[in-house]
Amino acid sequence: MEVNQLISKMKILKLEGNGALSVEGLAYSSRDVQEGFLFAAMSGVRTDGHLFVQEAIDRGASAILCEKLPELDEEKKSRVVSILVENSRRAFAQIASRFYGDPSFSMGIIGVTGTNGKTTTSFLIKKLLESKGKTGLTGTVGNWTGAGRREATHTTPESSDLQRLFFEMKGAGVQNVVMEVSSHALALERVVGTSFDTVIFTNLTRDHLDFHRSMEDYFHAKSRLFTEQVPMGSKKMKPRAIINLDDAYGERLTGISAREVWTYGMSPKADLQGRAVKLTDTGTSFQMIYPEGMLQIHSPLLGTFNVYNMLAAAGAALHQGITADVIEETFGQKIEVPGRLEKIQGEYPFTVLVDYAHTEDALVNVLRTIHEFKKKRIIIVFGCGGDRDKGKRPKMGSTAGRFADVVILTSDNPRSENPETILREIEEGVIASGAKKYRVLVNRRDAIKSAIEEAKQGDLVLIAGKGHETYQIIGSNRFEFNDLTVAKEMLSARFGY
Repeated sequence: MEVNQLISKMKILKLEGNGALSVEGLAYSSRDVQEGFLFAAMSGVRTDGHLFVQEAIDRGASAILCEKLPELDEEKKSRVVSILVENSRRAFAQIASRFYGDPSFSMGIIGVTGTNGKTTTSFLIKKLLESKGKTGLTGTVGNWTGAGRREATHTTPESSDLQRLFFEMKGAGVQNVVMEVSSHALALERVVGTSFDTVIFTNLTRDHLDFHRSMEDYFHAKSRLFTEQVPMGSKKMKPRAIINLDDAYGERLTGISAREVWTYGMSPKADLQGRAVKLTDTGTSFQMIYPEGMLQIHSPLLGTFNVYNMLAAAGAALHQGITADVIEETFGQKIEVPGRLEKIQGEYPFTVLVDYAHTEDALVNVLRTIHEFKKKRIIIVFGCGGDRDKGKRPKMGSTAGRFADVVILTSDNPRSENPETILREIEEGVIASGAKKYRVLVNRRDAIKSAIEEAKQGDLVLIAGKGHETYQIIGSNRFEFNDLTVAKEMLSARFGY
């Protein structure tokens, strides 16, 4: 596609060179540039892409998207076109959509954002939408393209990777796509150029304050999905926002959303309400009140927070034309969500659960849930990631100390930080909570082993923080590590099966 075609509907500050030059591919890393590619020079968290413009040209780039024009000699000027824009990230996302034929404009796109619940809600929506056709998914635990599953490196891929995924999904016959939309992706313009039919807000609690300057900044990033970036009006379906009314930030969001809103929650003011909730160790029952009537839901999913996830998913499904009986039937099925209160199967005298809870709010929700059906003690194994929001560490320590009978602190992904420093900061909260029994084991394998060796008849072991992740990052090294696999190994070692 010619450069002129790619930028025809965009605001360009200046174009230097031949706009008729052809673009054969897109790259945002100079290492990925091939002959005839457009290279987007974008400012990143760690470096500035403008520093690599010359390398990109040497590798064969035919076009440079930039916020400051490169200095080129006459030979390079004759074969490279420079596109000056105000915001390279936003422009690149628009170009990526155009390059791949605006694939999101011809599929149903459902975006889910919030601190907690994105993955489970997305999986529930995917299952519901599969009743009417092939459905794709992009998110934390992987990307389902309609032709198989791929590993995910980000909750929401970079714009060109995302549009390529959409292009492949469309080619595979996908009719609808459910996607987790992270605050990073919104702040970094990754979903500009994507046409959403439905956008969902789950909740907002403390997280990512290493990236966002404050909770208000964090909220502003999330809110963009409901204001400037939601649907572009290209489809017949009227776009809708589905928002958790019980969340204080969600209530604020209802007042600024640019699209028609359906609310959900336990509040009698919500459009979709959860009533008469009953929690057990085998599942959850509740009445779902919606504008056209009432459904009686019996789900294997555990906990009040999953009632919220189901209400959000039901709202999206109803907007997409899924019938009430399909919702009722689907929620009654076992829907596997990797690393979300995932129970290790086996005839063991105690229960072992693996969960991704890595924020204070998520940990509170999980611990409150298992408190509802615990028989004896709760033993928790968890830590906090390095090079991330330090303020949540003592808060999570306090939460664990208040809800669990035995707390075992261990490494999560320490990254460049000293693991013992991280654990001391968590320990402050554990001590302040008045926890009677806790210990610190830096090695995560040892910590899981310790928990399983200690557990007795009727106890519940919760291994929290990493969930679906299959790795551990220590320093600059990434090691294979899977909480579920390690726990199974320790159970086998103890019981012989």
